[in-house]
Amino acid sequence: MMMMMMMMMMMMMMMMMMMMMMMMMMMKMKMMMMMMMMMMMMMMMMMMMMMMMMMMMKMKMMMMMMMMMKMMMMKMMMMMIDDDDDDDDDDDDDDDDDDDDDDNDNTLYYLTTNGNPIERHLARVGTPAARQKEAVCLTCGTPGCSYVAASFSDNARYYVLHCLGPEVPSATLRAVDGDTVTSLEDNAELKSRLSQKELPTREFMNVDIGGGFKSQAEIFLPPNYKEGNKYPLLVYTYGGPNSQRVSKRFPMGPGMLNWLTHVMSSHGIVVASVDGRGTASRGDQFRYSVYRRQFTGEVDDQINTGRFFKQMKYVDKTQKAAIFGWSYGGGMVSHVMGTDKDVFDCGIAVAPVTHKAYYDTAYSERFMGFATPGDNKAGYEAKNFENKTYLIAHGTADDNVHFMNAAQVIKALTEAEVQFKQLIYIDKAHSITGKHTRRHLFRALTDFLLKDCWNRK
Repeated sequence: MMMMMMMMMMMMMMMMMMMMMMMMMMMKMKMMMMMMMMMMMMMMMMMMMMMMMMMMMKMKMMMMMMMMMKMMMMKMMMMMIDDDDDDDDDDDDDDDDDDDDDDNDNTLYYLTTNGNPIERHLARVGTPAARQKEAVCLTCGTPGCSYVAASFSDNARYYVLHCLGPEVPSATLRAVDGDTVTSLEDNAELKSRLSQKELPTREFMNVDIGGGFKSQAEIFLPPNYKEGNKYPLLVYTYGGPNSQRVSKRFPMGPGMLNWLTHVMSSHGIVVASVDGRGTASRGDQFRYSVYRRQFTGEVDDQINTGRFFKQMKYVDKTQKAAIFGWSYGGGMVSHVMGTDKDVFDCGIAVAPVTHKAYYDTAYSERFMGFATPGDNKAGYEAKNFENKTYLIAHGTADDNVHFMNAAQVIKALTEAEVQFKQLIYIDKAHSITGKHTRRHLFRALTDFLLKDCWNRK
């Protein structure tokens, strides 16, 4: 019964779209606008019916249908606006309008940091053939929207602005002249739910990472932080080539709505991150400074900023400082543990890249060149883990960072009689998921931090 109803709705939608296309061919767009509005109202009524059916039947398939309906409505709205503009252009032969069309064709739209590496803004600039040649930032100054993405209509007169942070993401349909046509998604429900949660607060700052370079760092403070309170420090790192960890994007991934949030909220931890040398959005000199020297300068950057973080007023200097990373970040942790002498005492490396000889050949040669005897030997083989509290975790079925990376470190530390902890997940891939595996991993990591690093019961 359900399938029949869904098929009937799909057929109705297809018939409506065919009618609209025929009418667009036969009638002027001015009349068509009214018809389109009527069609939109009919589709809204259909959506309401589907919502009622969802409440009654609670079927996942209906959620998929709702998403399809919403996408179709957005596409129809964009088509309606495009066609309306095209019709106006055909009916209006005014010279000023022709000049506007020429300017639109000679305008370049692009994303820019606008001088701040942790932001993204939409801007435009005219080509030499355009009257308006100066660059104009279209999104600078938009409240709560310092990190954006955009997708344009076919005639480049309208665009969907995706505001991705620092506040809860939203989407609006806008005209290039600055007018907001309509709101497509405001995530009001998500905002409401988050307002009922105790979440960490985030701060940004500029830091001197050493080597003549400056970068940006972010620090998450526990919920209900009070002036004068001090907390243990956990640095979360990645640092892969051309990556970016620190930005004003809404923290939907690592750092906010997952395990790190739990650690910060439940156990009172300060979590900090910095983008070291080799990462993106800070110029070519910054990005290419680690070419053929991976796990050298960027490792020093983590150590130098770790030393800076430990001096901050809300960090408990009597507690051990810890560093955590996954994949390339796990390799960063392992090299920090084998290089640093006085900053980090605890390290967690999950699925770490520990030796370029065991990683993807094309990737390694791209950033390291062809290996030669003694080439970056210190960066490849730093294994001085004395007096460190170290945990390494890896899945044996990892097809990205092969298990051999962890196996060689485990072998070397064992032969050197260095005490450490290891978590081996049989038949698990790079993400280490499946049948409560991720829960097991994060519980183990939490216990390691609380008991082995900070001596909590």
